[in-house]
Amino acid sequence: MLKVLIKCIVGILILTLNYDIAYAENNEITTNYAEIDSYVEKEMEQCRIPGFALGIVKNNEIIYLKGYGYADSSGREVTPQTPFLIASLSKSFTAMAIMQLVDEQKLDLDKPVQTYIPWFRVSDLQASSEITVRQLLNHTSGIGADAEYEIATLRGDDTNIEQFVRKMSKIKLTKKVGESFQYNNANYIILGQIIQSISGLSYENYMKQKVFQPLGMLHSYVSQDEAKKDGMAVGYRTMFGIPVPVELPYRRDFLPTYSIISCSEDISKYLVALLNNGNYNNSQVLSEQGVTELMMPSSKISDWQSYGLGWYVTSGSVYHGGEVTNYQSKAKMIPEDSLGVILMYNTSSSTLTKLFKSGYRDRIESGIISILYGYEPDEVQPGARLFDLNRYPMSATYSIYIILCTLIVMILVLSVIRLKSFKKRLVTGKKSSWRFVFIGLINFALPLYILFIIPESENFSWRFILYYVPDIGYFTLLTCIAALIIGIIKLVISYRLSASNSDVLQIGRIIEK
Repeated sequence: MLKVLIKCIVGILILTLNYDIAYAENNEITTNYAEIDSYVEKEMEQCRIPGFALGIVKNNEIIYLKGYGYADSSGREVTPQTPFLIASLSKSFTAMAIMQLVDEQKLDLDKPVQTYIPWFRVSDLQASSEITVRQLLNHTSGIGADAEYEIATLRGDDTNIEQFVRKMSKIKLTKKVGESFQYNNANYIILGQIIQSISGLSYENYMKQKVFQPLGMLHSYVSQDEAKKDGMAVGYRTMFGIPVPVELPYRRDFLPTYSIISCSEDISKYLVALLNNGNYNNSQVLSEQGVTELMMPSSKISDWQSYGLGWYVTSGSVYHGGEVTNYQSKAKMIPEDSLGVILMYNTSSSTLTKLFKSGYRDRIESGIISILYGYEPDEVQPGARLFDLNRYPMSATYSIYIILCTLIVMILVLSVIRLKSFKKRLVTGKKSSWRFVFIGLINFALPLYILFIIPESENFSWRFILYYVPDIGYFTLLTCIAALIIGIIKLVISYRLSASNSDVLQIGRIIEK
């Protein structure tokens, strides 16, 4: 028995060793770009993505750039120089700017924000004096998710960064300062104002002079008007799975958190600098220590994921995504292998992400990296469970989405048609209180729960929902209103019938007397 046990242990060790060697061999990046192109084009068709741009960097150089699809309805082709809104990937640029000021010894991450913006306030005066710069960077300031929409309109008024930060005195903290991670945009808008206060430059000019120019980012912008002159890709919002071109307000006040515009070539240069200790083409934009701090876990999110300073961090990767209702981006670095990728889209799966927790951005990024390491791209999004829609092709998710909407419409239409016979069914049918319980649940409790309880529990206003996911937002709103109207009509018919029966009974009693 002992000999058998020893043989089994040795066998397992050999298998493990062989697996490690095989994996190590696959750490070498392949150059099978034709396979990547084929994979991307297939995913674009299945996911209905109009335009896409890709950049890959390895060993401190850009090894592949490619544009796919079209940038607008004219059919203009996407190129690696086509500007896209990068959304929340903008946060990483703001974090880099902050670390540049640390390098210049003009800023200390662990000093309170009021050291640099004396007038800074949230609703809690004590908390206002405690929030540090680092806590803004790693999202532990106590400011809750989507807090920015408590003071910002969705119209994109011509408000600048300072005006926004001055209005933050109305924001109430949802956690104690430093207690836990809460991702939000407001933290990085405050950081944008810190950059302005210390440097004496506007955020726009700081980015141009200290980041874009040193890195040779020739197609990166902090102005939508300038980006349009350079052929910026038009954003497409998904309406019931169909991409529709739409131009939404450009937020100057949100510049430090999600309004930077760039292209796959420029972000590739940026990734090279980060993977090369802050150096690109002999231009040092950040110290090695500064880069290390950006990518070091700073606040814990889960057992496998942390947030650094402007970047998500896992045991083997550093990444950040960006998503608004008509653009998406994702940058990922694997520092151990000096590998980085940037993916840019001129559409978004925001409706599906919010409704079904299903999106394609992470799956496509994972697929491209798998091909680079010589593996087959996963058809299933990493971490997806059996009943998670991320397990299945996006076409399946779109189909479920349309089928559900169609079924709901059919049920409403049938309910309207059956209103004509509702009175007759009340008179001739069995007298049952369950009928009214059913009406109460379906026509009142469920719509009211959807209209008021769900948005409140998710901290979303209907104004926010209709702006970011208009298709499902308006569909849900109109469906709930229709269900309530049908319920009210049924109650009116029931009341009139009840009153009529009561009159008949009273007349009968009078006749008997």
